[in-house]
Amino acid sequence: MAHTVEHRARALLLDGDSLLLMERDRPDRPGIYHITVGGGVEPGDPTLTDALHREVREEIGGELEWAVPVHVVVERHPGLVRMQHVFAARLGAWDFALRSGPEFDQPSNGRYTPVHVPLTPEAVRATALEPRQLRNFAAEHMDLLRAWTASRTAPGSPFPGAPAVSRGGAA
Repeated sequence: MAHTVEHRARALLLDGDSLLLMERDRPDRPGIYHITVGGGVEPGDPTLTDALHREVREEIGGELEWAVPVHVVVERHPGLVRMQHVFAARLGAWDFALRSGPEFDQPSNGRYTPVHVPLTPEAVRATALEPRQLRNFAAEHMDLLRAWTASRTAPGSPFPGAPAVSRGGAA
């Protein structure tokens, strides 16, 4: 069976001493859950990093100081493989009033609310962050994420094959 492969760029956004997540509440789904900022890679995005920067601008009106690829979550669905490329990223300036993503124009998509979560494993595990593999990864690597909060430049990735990427390109 042929599968479509869909690539997404997502960010564990470090904002000061907290993790910025989006709280979602959709009319077609009971309960509240959390997601990271990010989304699908579009044909005009030259790289995953470019897609991530675009998504941050669209979803929260923000700019990244740096982004480091740290994880990939693979989701398998009938006929579809979704590759969620996860970056740890330091958020620079942001203004939620400047968000411009097309998903915000449709009431059927529900509510997107930015929430700050303390950088502790317990706080991250207490969220309804989806996918669960990402929640587990973030909680397990919280010491590393906390250590990176003060870094104004892209830290080197401790994960093999994952180059650090600053705003201007590879660090």
